[in-house]
Amino acid sequence: MSVTGRELRILHINDSEDDAFLTRRALERGGLRVNFQRVDSLGDFETQLDAGHWDLVLCDYELKSFGARHALQSLAAYQKAHSTSDIPFIVLAGSIGEDNTADLMRRGARDYINKNKLNTLAAAVERELIAARIRHHNPELTQDGFSSNQLHTAVFEAAPDPILVLDLKGGIIDLNSAALELFSMDRDSCSGMNITELTAWRNKPLVESLLKKHRSGLHIRNAEILSASHDQQEHLISWSIDDVELDSVARVLWFGRDITHMRAAEQNLLRRRKNEALCTFGAGLSHDLHTTFSDVLMLTGKATRRGAQDEELSRYHRGIQASASAGAHLVQRIAYVSNVHTGKELARPVALLNLMREALFEFERQIPENIRIRSRLTGEHIIAIHPALFQEMLTNIFANATAAIGVNGGEIQVRVEDAPPPQQLPQRSPANHVHISVSDSGHGILPEHLERVLDPYFTTKSSTDASTPEKPTATRDSVTAATRVPGSQCHGVGLGLSLVHRIVTDLNGELSLRSLPGEGCTVTLTLPCVEEPLRGGESE
Repeated sequence: MSVTGRELRILHINDSEDDAFLTRRALERGGLRVNFQRVDSLGDFETQLDAGHWDLVLCDYELKSFGARHALQSLAAYQKAHSTSDIPFIVLAGSIGEDNTADLMRRGARDYINKNKLNTLAAAVERELIAARIRHHNPELTQDGFSSNQLHTAVFEAAPDPILVLDLKGGIIDLNSAALELFSMDRDSCSGMNITELTAWRNKPLVESLLKKHRSGLHIRNAEILSASHDQQEHLISWSIDDVELDSVARVLWFGRDITHMRAAEQNLLRRRKNEALCTFGAGLSHDLHTTFSDVLMLTGKATRRGAQDEELSRYHRGIQASASAGAHLVQRIAYVSNVHTGKELARPVALLNLMREALFEFERQIPENIRIRSRLTGEHIIAIHPALFQEMLTNIFANATAAIGVNGGEIQVRVEDAPPPQQLPQRSPANHVHISVSDSGHGILPEHLERVLDPYFTTKSSTDASTPEKPTATRDSVTAATRVPGSQCHGVGLGLSLVHRIVTDLNGELSLRSLPGEGCTVTLTLPCVEEPLRGGESE
Protein backbone atom coordinates (compact mmCIF):
# COMPACT_ATOMS: atom_id res chain seq x y z
CA MET A 1 0.00 0.00 0.00
CA SER A 2 1.28 3.48 -0.82
CA VAL A 3 2.09 6.06 1.80
CA THR A 4 -0.94 8.07 0.70
CA GLY A 5 -3.31 5.35 1.86
CA ARG A 6 -5.58 5.92 -1.16
CA GLU A 7 -5.84 5.24 -4.86
CA LEU A 8 -3.46 7.37 -6.91
CA ARG A 9 -4.59 9.20 -10.04
CA ILE A 10 -1.72 8.89 -12.53
CA LEU A 11 -1.67 10.43 -16.00
CA HIS A 12 0.63 8.50 -18.37
CA ILE A 13 1.81 10.15 -21.61
CA ASN A 14 2.68 7.23 -23.88
CA ASP A 15 1.85 6.04 -27.39
CA SER A 16 2.36 2.30 -26.71
CA GLU A 17 -0.26 0.18 -24.95
CA ASP A 18 2.37 -2.47 -24.20
CA ASP A 19 4.61 0.07 -22.45
CA ALA A 20 1.62 1.39 -20.51
CA PHE A 21 0.76 -2.14 -19.36
CA LEU A 22 4.33 -2.76 -18.14
CA THR A 23 4.40 0.60 -16.35
CA ARG A 24 1.12 -0.01 -14.56
CA ARG A 25 2.19 -3.52 -13.57
CA ALA A 26 5.45 -2.15 -12.10
CA LEU A 27 3.49 0.32 -9.96
CA GLU A 28 1.06 -2.32 -8.72
CA ARG A 29 3.87 -4.76 -7.96
CA GLY A 30 5.43 -1.97 -5.92
CA GLY A 31 2.34 -1.92 -3.69
CA LEU A 32 0.53 1.10 -5.19
CA ARG A 33 -3.17 1.31 -6.04
CA VAL A 34 -3.52 3.37 -9.20
CA ASN A 35 -6.23 4.95 -11.33
CA PHE A 36 -4.26 4.93 -14.56
CA GLN A 37 -5.08 7.08 -17.61
CA ARG A 38 -3.02 6.94 -20.83
CA VAL A 39 -2.88 9.78 -23.37
CA ASP A 40 -0.85 9.89 -26.60
CA SER A 41 -1.12 13.49 -27.80
CA LEU A 42 -0.31 16.90 -26.36
CA GLY A 43 -3.91 18.04 -26.81
CA ASP A 44 -5.29 15.08 -24.88
CA PHE A 45 -2.75 15.70 -22.12
CA GLU A 46 -3.82 19.34 -21.70
CA THR A 47 -7.49 18.30 -21.77
CA GLN A 48 -6.97 15.71 -19.04
CA LEU A 49 -5.07 18.22 -16.91
CA ASP A 50 -8.03 20.56 -17.00
CA ALA A 51 -10.56 17.72 -16.47
CA GLY A 52 -9.52 16.58 -13.01
CA HIS A 53 -7.03 16.44 -10.18
CA TRP A 54 -3.98 14.29 -10.90
CA ASP A 55 -1.45 13.12 -8.35
CA LEU A 56 1.41 12.51 -10.76
CA VAL A 57 2.41 12.53 -14.45
CA LEU A 58 4.53 9.85 -16.12
CA CYS A 59 5.85 10.71 -19.56
CA ASP A 60 7.89 8.94 -22.21
CA TYR A 61 10.94 10.94 -23.23
CA GLU A 62 10.09 10.91 -26.94
CA LEU A 63 6.74 10.22 -28.66
CA LYS A 64 5.89 10.34 -32.36
CA SER A 65 4.49 13.88 -32.40
CA PHE A 66 6.00 15.49 -29.29
CA GLY A 67 8.21 14.78 -26.29
CA ALA A 68 8.73 15.27 -22.57
CA ARG A 69 9.92 18.88 -23.04
CA HIS A 70 6.62 19.87 -24.67
CA ALA A 71 4.63 18.15 -21.92
CA LEU A 72 6.69 19.91 -19.23
CA GLN A 73 5.95 23.26 -20.88
CA SER A 74 2.20 22.52 -20.82
CA LEU A 75 2.35 21.35 -17.21
CA ALA A 76 4.24 24.48 -16.16
CA ALA A 77 1.54 26.67 -17.77
CA TYR A 78 -1.21 24.70 -16.01
CA GLN A 79 0.46 24.93 -12.60
CA LYS A 80 1.07 28.66 -13.05
CA ALA A 81 -2.66 29.10 -13.62
CA HIS A 82 -3.46 26.83 -10.64
CA SER A 83 -1.09 28.05 -7.93
CA THR A 84 -2.13 25.36 -5.42
CA SER A 85 -1.29 22.56 -7.83
CA ASP A 86 1.97 20.62 -7.50
CA ILE A 87 1.97 17.60 -9.81
CA PRO A 88 5.28 15.68 -9.88
CA PHE A 89 6.49 14.85 -13.40
CA ILE A 90 8.62 11.71 -13.95
CA VAL A 91 10.26 10.89 -17.27
CA LEU A 92 10.51 7.29 -18.51
CA ALA A 93 13.15 6.54 -21.11
CA GLY A 94 16.09 4.41 -22.12
CA SER A 95 19.57 5.82 -21.75
CA ILE A 96 19.35 9.55 -22.60
CA GLY A 97 22.66 10.82 -21.19
CA GLU A 98 23.50 13.22 -18.38
CA ASP A 99 23.03 16.41 -20.46
CA ASN A 100 19.46 15.52 -21.47
CA THR A 101 18.64 14.42 -17.94
CA ALA A 102 19.95 17.69 -16.49
CA ASP A 103 17.98 19.68 -19.08
CA LEU A 104 14.74 17.87 -18.15
CA MET A 105 15.35 18.54 -14.45
CA ARG A 106 15.91 22.24 -15.13
CA ARG A 107 12.61 22.32 -17.02
CA GLY A 108 10.74 20.92 -14.02
CA ALA A 109 10.94 17.11 -14.22
CA ARG A 110 11.24 15.59 -10.75
CA ASP A 111 12.90 12.31 -11.70
CA TYR A 112 14.08 10.15 -14.57
CA ILE A 113 13.56 6.36 -14.54
CA ASN A 114 15.24 4.01 -17.00
CA LYS A 115 12.66 1.79 -18.70
CA ASN A 116 14.90 -1.20 -18.08
CA LYS A 117 14.66 -0.58 -14.31
CA LEU A 118 10.93 -0.18 -13.78
CA ASN A 119 11.26 -2.04 -10.48
CA THR A 120 12.43 1.31 -9.00
CA LEU A 121 9.42 3.26 -10.31
CA ALA A 122 7.03 2.67 -7.38
CA ALA A 123 9.62 3.89 -4.87
CA ALA A 124 10.28 7.01 -6.97
CA VAL A 125 6.54 7.75 -7.19
CA GLU A 126 6.11 7.49 -3.42
CA ARG A 127 9.15 9.67 -2.82
CA GLU A 128 7.90 12.40 -5.15
CA LEU A 129 4.40 12.35 -3.64
CA ILE A 130 5.88 12.84 -0.16
CA ALA A 131 8.04 15.68 -1.50
CA ALA A 132 5.03 17.35 -3.11
CA ARG A 133 3.10 17.22 0.15
CA ILE A 134 5.94 18.69 2.15
CA ARG A 135 6.55 21.42 -0.45
CA HIS A 136 3.06 22.90 -0.27
CA HIS A 137 1.17 21.46 2.72
CA ASN A 138 -1.89 21.08 0.48
CA PRO A 139 -5.02 21.30 2.68
CA GLU A 140 -6.99 19.19 0.18
CA LEU A 141 -4.84 16.20 1.11
CA THR A 142 -5.83 16.31 4.79
CA GLN A 143 -8.63 14.13 6.12
CA ASP A 144 -10.57 13.69 9.37
CA GLY A 145 -9.73 17.18 10.64
CA PHE A 146 -5.94 16.92 10.40
CA SER A 147 -4.18 20.23 9.84
CA SER A 148 -1.49 20.64 7.21
CA ASN A 149 1.18 20.80 9.89
CA GLN A 150 -0.12 17.60 11.49
CA LEU A 151 -0.10 15.85 8.14
CA HIS A 152 3.42 17.08 7.40
CA THR A 153 4.67 15.80 10.75
CA ALA A 154 2.93 12.43 10.38
CA VAL A 155 4.22 11.82 6.85
CA PHE A 156 7.70 13.07 7.75
CA GLU A 157 8.05 10.79 10.76
CA ALA A 158 6.26 7.77 9.32
CA ALA A 159 8.36 7.67 6.14
CA PRO A 160 10.41 4.44 6.21
CA ASP A 161 13.32 6.10 4.40
CA PRO A 162 15.64 8.84 5.71
CA ILE A 163 14.67 12.48 5.07
CA LEU A 164 16.79 15.51 6.00
CA VAL A 165 15.73 19.17 5.94
CA LEU A 166 18.67 21.53 5.33
CA ASP A 167 19.25 25.24 4.95
CA LEU A 168 20.75 26.53 1.72
CA LYS A 169 24.31 26.12 3.07
CA GLY A 170 23.83 22.48 4.06
CA GLY A 171 23.07 23.06 7.74
CA ILE A 172 20.74 20.45 9.25
CA ILE A 173 17.35 21.85 10.30
CA ASP A 174 15.57 18.56 10.98
CA LEU A 175 15.72 14.79 10.38
CA ASN A 176 13.04 12.14 10.53
CA SER A 177 13.29 9.00 12.66
CA ALA A 178 14.68 6.88 9.82
CA ALA A 179 17.52 9.36 9.27
CA LEU A 180 18.32 9.54 13.00
CA GLU A 181 18.57 5.76 13.07
CA LEU A 182 20.76 5.69 9.96
CA PHE A 183 23.23 8.24 11.33
CA SER A 184 23.00 6.94 14.94
CA MET A 185 22.38 10.42 16.34
CA ASP A 186 19.69 12.40 18.19
CA ARG A 187 18.07 15.62 17.06
CA ASP A 188 19.85 17.81 19.58
CA SER A 189 23.32 16.70 18.49
CA CYS A 190 22.43 17.11 14.78
CA SER A 191 20.84 20.55 15.06
CA GLY A 192 23.03 23.20 13.45
CA MET A 193 25.55 20.65 12.15
CA ASN A 194 26.45 20.74 8.47
CA ILE A 195 25.48 17.61 6.56
CA THR A 196 29.10 17.08 5.52
CA GLU A 197 30.08 16.79 9.20
CA LEU A 198 28.08 13.61 9.82
CA THR A 199 30.59 10.96 10.83
CA ALA A 200 28.63 8.14 9.18
CA TRP A 201 29.61 9.18 5.65
CA ARG A 202 32.17 6.90 4.03
CA ASN A 203 32.80 9.40 1.21
CA LYS A 204 32.54 12.98 2.46
CA PRO A 205 34.04 14.50 -0.73
CA LEU A 206 31.09 13.00 -2.65
CA VAL A 207 28.62 14.63 -0.21
CA GLU A 208 30.38 18.00 -0.68
CA SER A 209 30.27 17.50 -4.46
CA LEU A 210 26.50 16.86 -4.39
CA LEU A 211 25.95 20.06 -2.39
CA LYS A 212 27.93 22.08 -4.94
CA LYS A 213 26.09 20.52 -7.91
CA HIS A 214 22.71 21.24 -6.32
CA ARG A 215 23.66 24.87 -5.61
CA SER A 216 24.62 25.24 -9.27
CA GLY A 217 21.05 24.34 -10.25
CA LEU A 218 21.48 20.68 -11.11
CA HIS A 219 18.76 18.36 -9.77
CA ILE A 220 20.30 15.40 -7.98
CA ARG A 221 18.64 12.01 -8.41
CA ASN A 222 19.68 8.57 -7.11
CA ALA A 223 23.19 9.50 -5.99
CA GLU A 224 24.57 6.48 -4.16
CA ILE A 225 26.60 7.13 -0.98
CA LEU A 226 27.93 4.57 1.49
CA SER A 227 27.38 5.25 5.21
CA ALA A 228 28.00 3.28 8.40
CA SER A 229 25.83 3.00 11.53
CA HIS A 230 27.16 2.98 15.09
CA ASP A 231 27.71 -0.79 14.94
CA GLN A 232 29.78 -0.35 11.74
CA GLN A 233 27.08 -1.92 9.55
CA GLU A 234 27.46 -0.36 6.11
CA HIS A 235 24.41 0.94 4.21
CA LEU A 236 24.28 2.01 0.58
CA ILE A 237 21.78 4.88 0.34
CA SER A 238 20.39 6.37 -2.87
CA TRP A 239 19.83 10.13 -2.33
CA SER A 240 17.69 12.64 -4.22
CA ILE A 241 17.76 16.38 -3.47
CA ASP A 242 14.90 18.89 -3.86
CA ASP A 243 14.35 22.61 -3.20
CA VAL A 244 11.27 23.33 -1.08
CA GLU A 245 9.63 26.24 0.67
CA LEU A 246 8.64 25.63 4.29
CA ASP A 247 6.81 28.41 6.13
CA SER A 248 7.94 30.84 3.42
CA VAL A 249 11.61 29.93 3.96
CA ALA A 250 13.70 28.23 1.26
CA ARG A 251 14.93 24.82 2.36
CA VAL A 252 16.60 21.78 0.79
CA LEU A 253 15.26 18.24 1.20
CA TRP A 254 17.47 15.14 1.03
CA PHE A 255 15.45 11.97 0.38
CA GLY A 256 17.24 8.65 0.86
CA ARG A 257 16.44 5.02 0.12
CA ASP A 258 18.43 2.12 1.52
CA ILE A 259 19.39 -0.06 -1.46
CA THR A 260 21.95 -2.21 0.37
CA HIS A 261 19.98 -5.43 0.16
CA MET A 262 18.82 -4.71 -3.40
CA ARG A 263 22.43 -4.29 -4.55
CA ALA A 264 23.48 -7.43 -2.70
CA ALA A 265 20.63 -9.37 -4.32
CA GLU A 266 21.62 -8.08 -7.76
CA GLN A 267 25.25 -9.10 -7.19
CA ASN A 268 24.22 -12.54 -5.93
CA LEU A 269 21.98 -13.03 -8.96
CA LEU A 270 24.79 -11.98 -11.30
CA ARG A 271 27.24 -14.29 -9.56
CA ARG A 272 24.75 -17.17 -9.66
CA ARG A 273 24.16 -16.75 -13.39
CA LYS A 274 27.88 -16.53 -14.02
CA ASN A 275 28.45 -19.64 -11.92
CA GLU A 276 25.76 -21.54 -13.80
CA ALA A 277 27.38 -20.70 -17.14
CA LEU A 278 30.83 -21.67 -15.89
CA CYS A 279 29.53 -24.86 -14.33
CA THR A 280 27.87 -25.90 -17.59
CA PHE A 281 31.17 -25.34 -19.37
CA GLY A 282 33.11 -27.15 -16.62
CA ALA A 283 30.84 -30.19 -16.71
CA GLY A 284 31.40 -30.70 -20.43
CA LEU A 285 35.13 -30.04 -20.17
CA SER A 286 35.62 -32.45 -17.27
CA HIS A 287 33.82 -35.23 -19.15
CA ASP A 288 36.16 -34.92 -22.14
CA LEU A 289 39.33 -34.58 -20.06
CA HIS A 290 38.45 -37.52 -17.83
CA THR A 291 38.66 -39.89 -20.80
CA THR A 292 42.00 -38.39 -21.87
CA PHE A 293 43.67 -38.71 -18.47
CA SER A 294 42.28 -42.23 -17.93
CA ASP A 295 43.91 -43.33 -21.18
CA VAL A 296 47.21 -41.69 -20.24
CA LEU A 297 47.25 -43.40 -16.83
CA MET A 298 46.39 -46.78 -18.32
CA LEU A 299 49.04 -46.60 -21.08
CA THR A 300 51.83 -45.27 -18.85
CA GLY A 301 51.02 -47.98 -16.32
CA LYS A 302 51.52 -50.65 -18.98
CA ALA A 303 54.70 -48.96 -20.23
CA THR A 304 56.12 -48.80 -16.70
CA ARG A 305 55.54 -52.50 -16.11
CA ARG A 306 57.10 -53.50 -19.44
CA GLY A 307 60.09 -51.21 -19.01
CA ALA A 308 60.73 -52.04 -15.38
CA GLN A 309 64.33 -53.03 -16.16
CA ASP A 310 65.13 -49.58 -17.56
CA GLU A 311 65.32 -47.34 -14.47
CA GLU A 312 65.56 -44.08 -16.42
CA LEU A 313 62.59 -44.94 -18.63
CA SER A 314 60.58 -46.02 -15.56
CA ARG A 315 61.34 -42.69 -13.89
CA TYR A 316 59.95 -40.84 -16.89
CA HIS A 317 56.86 -43.05 -16.85
CA ARG A 318 56.31 -42.38 -13.15
CA GLY A 319 56.63 -38.65 -13.78
CA ILE A 320 54.03 -38.86 -16.53
CA GLN A 321 51.75 -40.84 -14.23
CA ALA A 322 52.16 -38.29 -11.44
CA SER A 323 51.26 -35.44 -13.77
CA ALA A 324 48.34 -37.40 -15.19
CA SER A 325 47.14 -38.19 -11.65
CA ALA A 326 47.26 -34.49 -10.79
CA GLY A 327 45.31 -33.73 -13.98
CA ALA A 328 42.74 -36.42 -13.17
CA HIS A 329 42.30 -34.94 -9.70
CA LEU A 330 41.80 -31.50 -11.21
CA VAL A 331 39.14 -32.92 -13.52
CA GLN A 332 37.39 -34.43 -10.48
CA ARG A 333 37.43 -31.03 -8.80
CA ILE A 334 35.99 -29.29 -11.87
CA ALA A 335 33.25 -31.93 -12.11
CA TYR A 336 32.52 -31.59 -8.40
CA VAL A 337 32.20 -27.80 -8.59
CA SER A 338 30.09 -28.06 -11.75
CA ASN A 339 27.66 -30.50 -10.13
CA VAL A 340 28.18 -29.60 -6.47
CA HIS A 341 26.10 -31.75 -4.18
CA THR A 342 25.96 -30.39 -0.68
CA GLY A 343 24.65 -33.62 0.76
CA LYS A 344 21.70 -32.05 2.59
CA GLU A 345 19.87 -35.35 2.67
CA LEU A 346 23.01 -36.96 4.14
CA ALA A 347 23.65 -34.17 6.65
CA ARG A 348 23.41 -35.03 10.30
CA PRO A 349 23.92 -33.14 13.56
CA VAL A 350 27.61 -33.17 14.45
CA ALA A 351 29.66 -31.50 17.17
CA LEU A 352 31.55 -28.65 15.58
CA LEU A 353 34.49 -28.83 18.00
CA ASN A 354 35.12 -32.45 17.10
CA LEU A 355 35.16 -31.60 13.38
CA MET A 356 37.50 -28.65 13.99
CA ARG A 357 39.93 -30.69 16.09
CA GLU A 358 40.07 -33.44 13.45
CA ALA A 359 40.67 -30.89 10.68
CA LEU A 360 43.37 -29.09 12.68
CA PHE A 361 45.09 -32.36 13.61
CA GLU A 362 45.28 -33.40 9.95
CA PHE A 363 46.34 -29.94 8.83
CA GLU A 364 49.13 -29.56 11.41
CA ARG A 365 50.69 -32.82 10.19
CA GLN A 366 51.05 -31.50 6.65
CA ILE A 367 51.97 -27.81 6.85
CA PRO A 368 55.62 -26.61 6.74
CA GLU A 369 57.39 -26.26 10.07
CA ASN A 370 57.75 -22.49 9.69
CA ILE A 371 53.95 -21.97 9.84
CA ARG A 372 52.46 -21.76 13.32
CA ILE A 373 48.79 -22.47 14.09
CA ARG A 374 46.96 -20.77 16.94
CA SER A 375 43.40 -21.81 17.70
CA ARG A 376 40.65 -20.65 20.02
CA LEU A 377 37.61 -22.90 19.95
CA THR A 378 34.72 -21.91 22.21
CA GLY A 379 31.26 -23.33 22.89
CA GLU A 380 29.74 -26.71 22.06
CA HIS A 381 27.88 -25.88 18.87
CA ILE A 382 25.95 -28.48 16.91
CA ILE A 383 25.68 -28.01 13.14
CA ALA A 384 23.98 -30.10 10.45
CA ILE A 385 26.45 -31.08 7.74
CA HIS A 386 28.09 -34.10 6.21
CA PRO A 387 31.55 -34.43 7.84
CA ALA A 388 33.25 -34.95 4.47
CA LEU A 389 31.87 -31.67 3.17
CA PHE A 390 33.07 -29.85 6.28
CA GLN A 391 36.55 -31.28 5.80
CA GLU A 392 36.42 -30.20 2.15
CA MET A 393 35.59 -26.61 3.15
CA LEU A 394 38.32 -26.38 5.78
CA THR A 395 40.87 -28.01 3.47
CA ASN A 396 40.32 -25.36 0.81
CA ILE A 397 40.51 -22.48 3.31
CA PHE A 398 43.69 -23.89 4.91
CA ALA A 399 45.21 -24.36 1.44
CA ASN A 400 44.69 -20.69 0.59
CA ALA A 401 46.12 -19.58 3.95
CA THR A 402 49.22 -21.76 3.47
CA ALA A 403 49.75 -20.47 -0.06
CA ALA A 404 49.35 -16.83 1.01
CA ILE A 405 52.01 -17.19 3.73
CA GLY A 406 54.48 -18.82 1.34
CA VAL A 407 58.00 -20.05 1.99
CA ASN A 408 58.92 -17.35 4.52
CA GLY A 409 56.55 -18.77 7.13
CA GLY A 410 54.00 -17.08 9.34
CA GLU A 411 50.94 -17.70 11.46
CA ILE A 412 47.41 -19.01 10.95
CA GLN A 413 44.74 -18.23 13.57
CA VAL A 414 41.58 -20.32 13.84
CA ARG A 415 38.60 -19.22 15.94
CA VAL A 416 35.17 -20.65 16.72
CA GLU A 417 32.70 -18.43 18.59
CA ASP A 418 29.03 -17.46 18.86
CA ALA A 419 27.67 -15.17 16.15
CA PRO A 420 24.44 -13.28 15.38
CA PRO A 421 22.58 -14.52 12.28
CA PRO A 422 23.59 -12.90 8.96
CA GLN A 423 21.35 -9.89 8.25
CA GLN A 424 20.60 -10.73 4.64
CA LEU A 425 19.48 -14.29 5.36
CA PRO A 426 15.79 -15.15 5.82
CA GLN A 427 14.97 -15.72 9.46
CA ARG A 428 13.20 -19.06 9.12
CA SER A 429 13.93 -20.19 12.66
CA PRO A 430 15.32 -18.86 15.93
CA ALA A 431 18.43 -21.05 15.61
CA ASN A 432 21.66 -19.47 16.82
CA HIS A 433 24.70 -19.15 14.60
CA VAL A 434 28.41 -19.79 14.92
CA HIS A 435 31.44 -18.03 13.45
CA ILE A 436 34.37 -20.08 12.10
CA SER A 437 37.21 -17.77 11.12
CA VAL A 438 40.63 -18.55 9.64
CA SER A 439 43.17 -15.68 9.52
CA ASP A 440 46.60 -15.79 7.94
CA SER A 441 49.61 -13.46 8.05
CA GLY A 442 50.16 -13.71 4.29
CA HIS A 443 50.36 -11.13 1.54
CA GLY A 444 46.63 -10.32 1.52
CA ILE A 445 44.33 -9.72 -1.44
CA LEU A 446 44.23 -6.67 -3.68
CA PRO A 447 40.95 -4.68 -3.46
CA GLU A 448 40.24 -5.22 -7.17
CA HIS A 449 40.51 -9.01 -6.64
CA LEU A 450 38.47 -9.19 -3.43
CA GLU A 451 35.09 -9.09 -5.22
CA ARG A 452 36.07 -11.86 -7.64
CA VAL A 453 37.72 -14.46 -5.42
CA LEU A 454 34.42 -16.32 -5.00
CA ASP A 455 34.01 -16.75 -8.76
CA PRO A 456 34.82 -20.24 -10.10
CA TYR A 457 38.18 -20.50 -11.87
CA PHE A 458 39.34 -17.06 -10.73
CA THR A 459 42.72 -17.21 -9.03
CA THR A 460 45.49 -14.80 -8.05
CA LYS A 461 48.04 -17.65 -7.84
CA SER A 462 50.33 -18.81 -10.59
CA SER A 463 50.87 -22.44 -11.45
CA THR A 464 54.42 -22.16 -10.11
CA ASP A 465 53.49 -21.26 -6.52
CA ALA A 466 55.90 -23.08 -4.27
CA SER A 467 53.58 -23.72 -1.40
CA THR A 468 52.55 -27.31 -2.03
CA PRO A 469 53.39 -29.30 1.09
CA GLU A 470 53.62 -32.63 -0.72
CA LYS A 471 54.69 -33.64 -4.18
CA PRO A 472 52.42 -35.99 -6.09
CA THR A 473 53.35 -39.61 -6.20
CA ALA A 474 52.71 -42.13 -8.99
CA THR A 475 50.40 -44.31 -6.94
CA ARG A 476 46.76 -45.04 -7.56
CA ASP A 477 45.97 -43.40 -4.22
CA SER A 478 47.49 -40.08 -5.28
CA VAL A 479 44.19 -38.69 -6.54
CA THR A 480 42.42 -39.56 -3.32
CA ALA A 481 45.30 -38.31 -1.21
CA ALA A 482 45.34 -34.98 -2.97
CA THR A 483 41.90 -34.11 -1.65
CA ARG A 484 43.27 -34.31 1.89
CA VAL A 485 46.36 -32.18 1.33
CA PRO A 486 46.10 -28.41 1.80
CA GLY A 487 47.63 -26.80 -1.26
CA SER A 488 47.41 -29.93 -3.38
CA GLN A 489 48.01 -30.37 -7.11
CA CYS A 490 45.00 -28.36 -8.21
CA HIS A 491 46.46 -25.36 -6.45
CA GLY A 492 45.97 -22.12 -8.33
CA VAL A 493 43.01 -23.06 -10.55
CA GLY A 494 40.47 -21.02 -8.58
CA LEU A 495 38.09 -23.72 -7.41
CA GLY A 496 38.58 -23.62 -3.63
CA LEU A 497 36.67 -20.61 -2.30
CA SER A 498 33.94 -20.85 -4.93
CA LEU A 499 33.22 -24.38 -3.75
CA VAL A 500 33.24 -23.29 -0.09
CA HIS A 501 30.87 -20.43 -0.92
CA ARG A 502 28.38 -22.73 -2.65
CA ILE A 503 28.37 -25.21 0.23
CA VAL A 504 27.93 -22.47 2.86
CA THR A 505 25.15 -20.77 0.89
CA ASP A 506 23.24 -24.05 0.50
CA LEU A 507 23.51 -24.51 4.27
CA ASN A 508 21.79 -21.10 4.77
CA GLY A 509 25.08 -19.67 5.97
CA GLU A 510 27.37 -16.88 4.89
CA LEU A 511 30.99 -16.53 3.79
CA SER A 512 32.76 -13.20 4.28
CA LEU A 513 36.29 -12.03 3.47
CA ARG A 514 38.36 -9.30 5.06
CA SER A 515 41.78 -8.51 3.61
CA LEU A 516 44.23 -5.74 2.83
CA PRO A 517 47.45 -6.06 0.81
CA GLY A 518 50.31 -6.92 3.14
CA GLU A 519 48.04 -7.49 6.14
CA GLY A 520 46.82 -11.04 5.57
CA CYS A 521 43.30 -12.33 5.03
CA THR A 522 40.45 -13.53 7.26
CA VAL A 523 37.82 -15.95 5.95
CA THR A 524 34.74 -16.18 8.17
CA LEU A 525 32.01 -18.82 7.84
CA THR A 526 28.72 -18.10 9.59
CA LEU A 527 26.70 -21.30 9.95
CA PRO A 528 23.34 -21.98 11.65
CA CYS A 529 23.28 -24.31 14.66
CA VAL A 530 20.59 -26.97 14.92
CA GLU A 531 20.22 -26.70 18.66
CA GLU A 532 21.31 -24.50 21.51
CA PRO A 533 24.84 -24.99 22.89
CA LEU A 534 24.75 -27.62 25.62
CA ARG A 535 27.12 -25.77 27.95
CA GLY A 536 29.97 -23.33 27.81
CA GLY A 537 33.41 -24.59 27.03
CA GLU A 538 36.69 -23.41 25.69
CA SER A 539 39.66 -25.02 24.07
CA GLU A 540 42.94 -23.53 22.99
